[in-house]
Amino acid sequence: MKRDRLCGNRITTTEEEGEMAKWSMEEALRLALRLEEENFAEYEKSAAEAANPGVKSMFTFLAAEERNHIKLIRDKMEQFKVKP
Repeated sequence: MKRDRLCGNRITTTEEEGEMAKWSMEEALRLALRLEEENFAEYEKSAAEAANPGVKSMFTFLAAEERNHIKLIRDKMEQFKVKP
């Protein structure tokens, strides 16, 4: 039975998750970095476009969280000598 599941900003199927389990650490880190960078860019753009101060604050917070995630992933990539 195929089930859908939320993974980051997209829906994955259990079949896709089985394929993800076969990825190397390098592939997983590169994908994680790419997704975090994409999310960061979207949150920054949304914060810049937001007229409502509360919404702007939320997107600014989310962008900062993504920035922290990017740093963590880059640190792991450096630790394991994985090139971006």
